[in-house]
Amino acid sequence: MAVGITLALAAGYIGGLVDILISRLIEIIIAVPSILWLLMFTTAIDRSVQTLIFAVAFTFTPITIRFFRGNVLQERSIAYVEAARVIGASGPRIMFRHIMPNLA
Repeated sequence: MAVGITLALAAGYIGGLVDILISRLIEIIIAVPSILWLLMFTTAIDRSVQTLIFAVAFTFTPITIRFFRGNVLQERSIAYVEAARVIGASGPRIMFRHIMPNLA
């Protein structure tokens, strides 16, 4: 979930090419059924609990990214984010200090 939220913050706040690349990667992952990802990971790596946990996390991370990206797009247009940008706060500070705590 931490990876999903971080990628959603980057895609939603930075936008542009970063947003396009992350969105296309998510679409590719979602296009393949989850059970197929699970089978590919377990046959390619090994049949262990850690591999299964990684595969399940890999298949559910795009859903998390899509959900939080939409919230980031809404939050970045609110006045306190604009105020933080005006006073000279860096992009990572705005993302992690102002936007992330307000994601629902």
